Amino acid sequence: MATTITTAIASTVTLAAGYTTVTATGTIKPTSSGGYAAIAIRAFSPFTLVNAGLIQSSFYATNSGIGVEADADGTIINSGRIFGSPNSPVSFAIKKNTASLVVVNSGIISKGSVSATTVTNLAGGSIDATISALTISNQGVFGTALPTGVGGSAILSAFKVTNAATGVMLLNGSTISSGGAILGTLINAGSIGSTLGITLRGNSSLNNAATGTIRANSTVVSAPQVNGFLYSTNQTVTHAGLMVGALGGVVFGNASGSSATLINTGTIVATTGYAAFFGVPAAARLVVGATAAFSGVVKSIATASTLELQAPLTVGTISGIGTSFVGFNTIQIDNGATASQWRLNGSAAGFNGTTISGWDPVDQIDITDQTVTGITFAAGLLRILGAGNAVIASITLSGSLVGITNANQFTLIGDGGTGTVIRQSGLISGTVSGTTALVNNKTVTVASTGTLSGGAFPAVSSVAGVYGTLINAGLVTATYRGVTLAGPATVSNLATGTIAASYLGSGAYAVVAAAGAVISNAGRISGVDIGVQLTGVATVSNLAGGVISGTKGVDAAAGGTVINAGTISSVVVQAGAATIDNSGTIQNGFTLVAGVANRVIARSGAVFGGTNNLGSVALSTLELASGAATASFAGLPSNFASFGNIVVDPGASWTMGDTTIAAGTTLTDNGTLKISGTLTANGVIAQNGATAIVFNGANNRLILAAGASVSGQIDGGTTPGSVLEFGTGTGTLNALVYGFTNIVFDAGAQWTIKDAGSDGVTNRTLTGFNSTDRFDFTSRAGGVLSGGGNNFTLTATNGFFSRFSFGGPLASQYATSMFSVTADGTGGTNVTAPGLIGSSVSQNVTLSGATFAVTSAGTLTAANSTLAAVQGAASTVNTVLNAGIISGQRGVLLTGGGYVDNIAGGLISGYGTVLMNAAGSVANAGTIRSNNYYNAVDLAAGGLVTNAAGGLITALKGPTSGGIGVRLGGAVGTVNNAGTISSTANLGGNFTMAA
Repeated sequence: MATTITTAIASTVTLAAGYTTVTATGTIKPTSSGGYAAIAIRAFSPFTLVNAGLIQSSFYATNSGIGVEADADGTIINSGRIFGSPNSPVSFAIKKNTASLVVVNSGIISKGSVSATTVTNLAGGSIDATISALTISNQGVFGTALPTGVGGSAILSAFKVTNAATGVMLLNGSTISSGGAILGTLINAGSIGSTLGITLRGNSSLNNAATGTIRANSTVVSAPQVNGFLYSTNQTVTHAGLMVGALGGVVFGNASGSSATLINTGTIVATTGYAAFFGVPAAARLVVGATAAFSGVVKSIATASTLELQAPLTVGTISGIGTSFVGFNTIQIDNGATASQWRLNGSAAGFNGTTISGWDPVDQIDITDQTVTGITFAAGLLRILGAGNAVIASITLSGSLVGITNANQFTLIGDGGTGTVIRQSGLISGTVSGTTALVNNKTVTVASTGTLSGGAFPAVSSVAGVYGTLINAGLVTATYRGVTLAGPATVSNLATGTIAASYLGSGAYAVVAAAGAVISNAGRISGVDIGVQLTGVATVSNLAGGVISGTKGVDAAAGGTVINAGTISSVVVQAGAATIDNSGTIQNGFTLVAGVANRVIARSGAVFGGTNNLGSVALSTLELASGAATASFAGLPSNFASFGNIVVDPGASWTMGDTTIAAGTTLTDNGTLKISGTLTANGVIAQNGATAIVFNGANNRLILAAGASVSGQIDGGTTPGSVLEFGTGTGTLNALVYGFTNIVFDAGAQWTIKDAGSDGVTNRTLTGFNSTDRFDFTSRAGGVLSGGGNNFTLTATNGFFSRFSFGGPLASQYATSMFSVTADGTGGTNVTAPGLIGSSVSQNVTLSGATFAVTSAGTLTAANSTLAAVQGAASTVNTVLNAGIISGQRGVLLTGGGYVDNIAGGLISGYGTVLMNAAGSVANAGTIRSNNYYNAVDLAAGGLVTNAAGGLITALKGPTSGGIGVRLGGAVGTVNNAGTISSTANLGGNFTMAA
């Protein structure tokens, strides 16, 4: 049955079973006092009361005043007002006399206590009353909204109290209490303000969420509180928000056998007294998260208390062990999937006798009040030594100590003050500030999530003589020096690792390494000034994908080794010999010091930018290394300087474009060197083994300059147009040469060609070969030259032969008599061309039935000016071919006759220029000129003179007389003239024939 009350009732209302609704206009307010008249509503049958009006006990009740009294199970839903009697000595707004009473409030309940099974105060609801219930939940306001820190008169007693984020509890006088030994829980996410704080009795707990605030503001202490905000025994307090107590933070009682646990990830502030005080005689436990903060001392009087440091976290710090945290002889570090990182700071006395469990290499101990002079470690016992090596603290460590056997596996670091940091060398997965020291036989590993930050000091350092190792997959950074190694330590920077010096100016060095140090990088090493500085002879290996950058990528003060498969901005060596092994990129080149034996090894993929100076022509070496495939240079770069040796390694195969071997440089080919373009050799090319220097493509050229020396094999390729050129000056070719279409001897070239090989000159055209040159077939004995013109064959007794021809306008007239074939004295055959002048020569040539030629590059001047430059022996017929210059008293005198061919551009001059005492012939397309009174051409026994178009035969006037241009005498002669025949003599003539 449902009942609705809409009017004012001035007497007690007894609810019928079922639903009763009091509307907003309904009022139940007894006017009499005493007896039941002081009770506004009473229920003896199960009920539901929904109130939107006013339910109030008599204001004048002198015995007891009750708003609603339930003697049967029921539910009260209030959005109106329910009051007890303010003047009654016993006043209840709601009173439960039954097993179950549920109160849900969004209105106002006040002026008396509330007893129920469950009380839920919704948002907008206000309860200003002492509440006794199994469960209390608040989203509204408990207590009167008085000034901050001052509550109303609410007193809560329940198994469980929950204050939501929107909830406000302002409590005056008493506390929140579970009462007796009943298990109670207070859950707060809102605001609780009280005068004397919260008391949890028995096995109760408090959970103050991150949004929760609890304040106790009285400065007056009365029993049973002991200078505290929370007085409890066998209690657990979990706190993530804010607690502020005028006389203390969290204070646990001292009942015999009691225990207490405080779990703090929030802030606890004690204006006076202790931030937390454990008065229990049994074990106490303080659990601290990385975000925890205490203002005030935390103290335990128990003999076996534990300070537990939570995980997971990034970095947590506990400061004041022994001063701010007193009485905790066990420090437990929790570790999750990855190790927590805790910094434990405190006095030597505070740490003395403690046990630290869960120890991990990322943790550290900072003895803040003394300088640690050393440590000892054995069987988990860490003894810390101070002045005079006296033991100032003994700490038992347990946890991740596998393989940790001695004190050398710990690091001592100054903490920037008067103290010392002790840290195990090992894996670092969080952030560590300060300098980490490397120690012998120990590796410090920085995980990809780890950071070593040195600030103004090095993030990592080692002292002289220390062989420690840093493996970095994370970040190692400092302002000026990321890593400083004073000893032969090792740094391995992995692909995800970065080592950096961040200062934007001079003096920012990412890594500084002394003699014996080994630096390996697959990640990034970056210093604004210098990436890696080697102060002694050390090694840097930059792996594929690695980057070393700075104004100077690597700066070596005393030489060392740089191996690069990645990218280095530059390499500069200040002193000492250095080796650079490059298969990557050196962006701005390298500079090595002079006067020492430097070595640069180029591998497949090597790129050398900028200017590259090996330092010393006499001592330094460029090595072209072997690899899985053929490597290439665009050419031996013009940006390479000051090296004396180029070595192609055994098994190596290299292709180059236009390349110059500088004077004083030796190229040693132990592999295969392929040239696409022009190879100019001013130095020495020495080839070893069965492979060769090979030219690729068409129109390649090997230029051997003066002073060059070549041995081994040279393959000019199979494509026509390749040229082997012998430069002006002297040199030696001691190589098996083949594949060149043309062989060119420059003017003034004076070359010895040893063992050129069966194919070296076979079917090749030789241009410029002359009397100063030589072929030395060192393993071909008994050579015989045959042929003529453009078809010469050299045959040796062992069956060797070589066919070759000559280029130039006279070549078709060459004869074997121009050449000399002799034994070389070592079982071989020399081929020279004494009858072929291709340079400037001063001598008198005597012919005896031979052919003699002067090329366009040749000049023959009679050494004895009273004799002919070329003279044929009596009774011998000789041939003179001229495209150059022949001069002497007589240019050419063929006593036994013969043939002279002076082609266009050729000059024969002398007092008497061309003279024959026996029949002969002269062909001229150049100039034949006589001086003074001699004839230009004088055939005393007749013969044939052919002067082609453009040819000039002239006799110049002497002091007293002149000669004749052409004179034919003593026999039949013929002159065919299409050019000019002249004489300027007074008594001579252009042409004379005598019978």
